[in-house]
Amino acid sequence: MKAFRGKKTTIGSIGQQMKSATVHTTETARERRNRLQRERYANDPAYRASRIASVKAWDEKNPERLKANAAAYRLRKGQKPRAEMITGSIYIAQIEGETPVKIGYSTEGVGKKRSKIQMYHHKKVNMIYYSGDVQGVNKLEEQLHKQYASKHIRGEWFDLNKTNIKNIKTQVNRLIKK
Repeated sequence: MKAFRGKKTTIGSIGQQMKSATVHTTETARERRNRLQRERYANDPAYRASRIASVKAWDEKNPERLKANAAAYRLRKGQKPRAEMITGSIYIAQIEGETPVKIGYSTEGVGKKRSKIQMYHHKKVNMIYYSGDVQGVNKLEEQLHKQYASKHIRGEWFDLNKTNIKNIKTQVNRLIKK
C-alpha cells in the first residue's frame, strides 16, 4: 500500500470546491526496520563492509544461484534478460504465394508462433524452417538481420532466395550442434 505522508489532497469530486486535508499514515514495523537498516548501511562503514563481505562469501558458495538471482532481478526491474540467457528457436516464415520471408525467433512452439503471424495475413503462412533450441537466440536473430540487411524489405521481412535460406539453415544448425 502506498502511503501519503504529509501530502495535501483535495477531497471530493471534480468541480466541487472542498477543503484540502493533510493525510498522515503510520509507519509499519517492516517499513521502520527497513528504513533503519538503510540508514545504518549508509552511515556506518563497518556495518556496510560486513554486509558486503557476507554477500560476497555467499555468492562464492552459490555461483549458479547468483546467476539465477541476477536474471530474476533484471526481469523484475523491467530490463531485458541478457542475450546469452534467452533460449529459443530461429524460424523462417513465408506467406503462401509470395516471395518475402520473415526471419525471427521464438521462445514458444512453432504452432503458436505460426498462428500469431497468421493473425495478420489473409493468406496461409508456411513455416519454411524452425530450428531446435539455441542459446542466445535474440543475438543470433539480430546477426542474421544484419547479415541480410541488403535484402531487407521492412521489419523482419526479407527478399531471400533459396540459397540464402539454405545458408541460414546451415548456419543455425552448426550452432545447435556445438
